[in-house]
This record gives sequence, C-alpha cells and structure tokens, in this order.
Amino acid sequence: MDRSERGSPPALSEAWTLATTAKDPLVALGATRAVRAHLSEWESRLAAEAIASGHTWESIGQTLGMSRQAAWDRFHDGVSATRKAYERKLSKLRAEVDRLQGRARGT
Repeated sequence: MDRSERGSPPALSEAWTLATTAKDPLVALGATRAVRAHLSEWESRLAAEAIASGHTWESIGQTLGMSRQAAWDRFHDGVSATRKAYERKLSKLRAEVDRLQGRARGT
C-alpha cells in the first residue's frame, strides 16, 4: 500500500458518519463505541507499520505520550501478527520464484 494514500478504513468511516449524523442518540452512542474499536485497530496497524519502517518502541511511545514499555505492551501482539503474516507471504513468494526458476531451467 502506498502509505501516502492510506485513507480511512471503510468501517471506521461508516461508524463515524453514523456517530455524527444519527438522529437517535442511542444509535450515535453505539456508533461511537464502534469508532473507538476501529480506531484502536487502526492505531495497532499504524504501530506495526512504524516498526516495519524502522521506528523504535521508544519513538512510538513518545508519539503517543507513553513509555516505550507501555507502547510495547499495547501493540506488540498486533506487530507480531503483522510480521508473521508478512513472513508467510514472503515465504510463499520465494517458493513461487523458486518454482518458476526451476521451470525455466527445465527441472
């Protein structure tokens, strides 16, 4: 993904729209809870992106007004999951490259 065109996740945008336009305050309140959940997920994704880009837990913590340990405690599971997914994709791509190179050599 081009990080300069990150955009808003559709579910977050939809929840925000409902939270700010619903006539029924209970509907808006429920949508606000959804916004909070989506923002938390989005924040985790951005932390994973920051780590993948070479930023440290210290810099993430400073950005969010917390210690590096607090940032790690909050986001490391999401970062690990993102890293594992990336590694699985990379492994599949490498296997496919190897397979194609083998076909090209006639083996």
